[in-house]
Amino acid sequence: MPDAFHPPRRVLIIGGGPSGLATLRNFREHGKFEEVQLVERRDAIGGVWCAHSNRSRPSWPRPAYPGLVGNVLPEFLSLAGHPFPEPLRPAQPFPILEETSTYVMDYARSENLVRIRLNVEVISVGELETGGWRVVLKDWSKGEESEEVWDGVVVTTVWYDNPRYPVIDGLVDAINIGGTNGAAGAGKGGRLVSHAIHWDGVEDNGYEGKRIAVIGSANSANEIAAALANVVSTPIFRSVRRVSIFPSVLDDRIQDVAPVQRVEIVQDSTSGTPSKLNLHLRAEDGQDGEILKDIDHIICATGYVPHVPYLRVPFPSRADEAIPSTLKHLTGPHVAPMRVPSLYRHTIYAPNPTLAFVGATISFVPFVLSDLTSTWLALAWHSQPSSASDTNPIPVPTTTSARLEDEQARIQQLEAVRAETDNPSDLLNFHFLGRFELEFAQLMRDEVYAAEPAMASPERKGRPQAGGLLAWDEEQDGRRWTMYRTKLESLYWAVGKESPAKE
Repeated sequence: MPDAFHPPRRVLIIGGGPSGLATLRNFREHGKFEEVQLVERRDAIGGVWCAHSNRSRPSWPRPAYPGLVGNVLPEFLSLAGHPFPEPLRPAQPFPILEETSTYVMDYARSENLVRIRLNVEVISVGELETGGWRVVLKDWSKGEESEEVWDGVVVTTVWYDNPRYPVIDGLVDAINIGGTNGAAGAGKGGRLVSHAIHWDGVEDNGYEGKRIAVIGSANSANEIAAALANVVSTPIFRSVRRVSIFPSVLDDRIQDVAPVQRVEIVQDSTSGTPSKLNLHLRAEDGQDGEILKDIDHIICATGYVPHVPYLRVPFPSRADEAIPSTLKHLTGPHVAPMRVPSLYRHTIYAPNPTLAFVGATISFVPFVLSDLTSTWLALAWHSQPSSASDTNPIPVPTTTSARLEDEQARIQQLEAVRAETDNPSDLLNFHFLGRFELEFAQLMRDEVYAAEPAMASPERKGRPQAGGLLAWDEEQDGRRWTMYRTKLESLYWAVGKESPAKE
């Protein structure tokens, strides 16, 4: 693919979660494309937030689970033109799974997003030498595979299919006991280790009276530990590498312990089969320290890996036409630092800008950031000089090397931040913008306003309820950063205790 590119006219969006649905809507509203369709492998839209799938066909695990209470306030869940309903519980203003799922479905319905194919799984996406993308699909309602060719592809399924397990001596052997798939639960399938992606609550999962360890210190780890404390043999152990920045209620039944350094499989004395685990914790000197003996089950709440296993692109890039190329996976464990590589603005694939990603960034406010980036992408593709657009062009660099400069700048920025601490958090990764998120969003927002000035009109600017984008200003950012304080207060309210945040 040469540096210059022809903006795609026929676009396929992969994934029917909030990012995919917002992309479908924004491509219709902000671009003049010949055809835009969305495919979703489940039998209902919602993605991570799908609470209504009948699971009669192949099902896929997701991080959301029954009873989940979110961590984002309605203001930051409101997609353009559709304010999230005000909370029914003032002391607990964070929507639960079912409320968020209903909002996403109502959004699609009210926007009349009809170009959606459900029960259609993407098997493979590969770049064609002649331009465009070959997409192999499986329609689970018919059990049939088909092949299609599209000018452009937008991937919105980057993170939550690919659980990340910590690198701990002996953990892989423990994971493989009882199989690597299936539901979590100390009593299901004889499994000794599971990941938070399989968490389905405490009921009927065999946790009662068990000795459980949770690895991780982010929201999922805290919420899972709190739920388990009501049924397991206490204390429940929560292995952490650092003091958590995420809110949780102080609970004497939950004991924070040092990082797990080694997992030892314990054989049953009668049957000789693996039955329990001994966890060797890391001492301050880095050697084996305390041992947690006879643990029945480990739950790894340790996040996800950005990976799109169905996607293959040429290596070397066809931008270097003198070297023969072979289609290989773009993402995976071979990529360091962990990321979707070669992206301009975390969105456009630099060697071939007809491939893009929405939702690659990790954000405290993913709905509204995806709304912004998909609007930017629609205008970026629609407004290039070769597209005969009636809008001002988004200034995407015209060469692959120039587009890659954006990635190199981010890697240098990340290295500088990591150098500031001797115990860097996993949140210090390429796609988690953290304190740089506002700067990134303002840059994208300003380019959207320049390309489509009507978006900056007084009636729409900073007003999602009127079809505009979030303000992305300092005042709003202050409310974003105080969400965790509000979350902590709501957690204490839920258990009938006074929150230390009010003291």
